[in-house]
Amino acid sequence: MRPYRHEKIESLIHQELSKMLAKEMDFPLGTLATVSGVKLNADNTEAKVGVSVIPTVNTEGILADIKKRQGMFQWMLNRKMNIKPMPRIEFEADYGLDNAARVDKLLRNI
Repeated sequence: MRPYRHEKIESLIHQELSKMLAKEMDFPLGTLATVSGVKLNADNTEAKVGVSVIPTVNTEGILADIKKRQGMFQWMLNRKMNIKPMPRIEFEADYGLDNAARVDKLLRNI
């Protein structure tokens, strides 16, 4: 396997899912959800998709809605992309921005 193939697949899945999330999901007013990252396992059969939600208090509800439509997103990816084998996607919450803000606040208080 070429060394860049793994990163290229992650990038393509990230781009396509970002578009799909913006187009297919209706979020509550004042809520923003984005795909923050995609991590493939070693054999490219599973992809963990990080979803960042602002404000973070809405994360669990938004993630539950996205997981309900996980099959639809998988089907759309299969039709849109020509990758063999197509990784099985799994959505998970990404609290990276919240953690970074907390660390920044602690550093400013020192």
